Amino acid sequence: MAKIHTMAVAATVALITLGAGATPTLAAQQLPMDALTLHKTPPPNPPPVQAWQPGQPVPWVRSIPVDLAIVAAKAALAACRSKHPSVGVVDHDGRMIVMYVDDYATMVGQKALPQKLHATVIRQTASQELASHSAPGVPPETDWEATIINRFNDGALIQPGAVPLFIGTQPNRQFLGAIGVAGAEPPGKGATADNADHACAMAGFNAIKDQLK
Repeated sequence: MAKIHTMAVAATVALITLGAGATPTLAAQQLPMDALTLHKTPPPNPPPVQAWQPGQPVPWVRSIPVDLAIVAAKAALAACRSKHPSVGVVDHDGRMIVMYVDDYATMVGQKALPQKLHATVIRQTASQELASHSAPGVPPETDWEATIINRFNDGALIQPGAVPLFIGTQPNRQFLGAIGVAGAEPPGKGATADNADHACAMAGFNAIKDQLK
């Protein structure tokens, strides 16, 4: 912690003394600086920000700590390494803060990843669930994909593979961001129970879920 050192400063003040019938003389007198100037109390230093450490609960923050995001992303990548996925974690506003692109990962997966995450951030819901509500034949008024794309026509993609991250429990839980995986599952498989993108994203979530309670 930085320490603030104070220094006593003295100022020399020339005083003019006049005696009866005397010649004006100068007398030097040492006065402390505090007697001459007003000093404002400096604001207190803000408390230092404690970095998150693995195994510790996440502090009540607005967005997921980057160290925790790295843990989740690495776990998701390890779970699907043989399938060459792209893995990413976004904050509560949908900004990408961690992204891993595996060797031989497809461009299709790399492009789909932020679009899946974007849809999950909008709804704060797993894209697996969003996709299950967007099957062919679903009435338009309950088709979540149509609702999202019509309202946010900026590339949201409803495919399994993105999972929201919250801290705390209802009704006071707070949305921190989302983790997503793309490219481990061929496009178009849909919201099946064995969808590899969703399974790998859940592996990342499970790696940090104890710190999100």
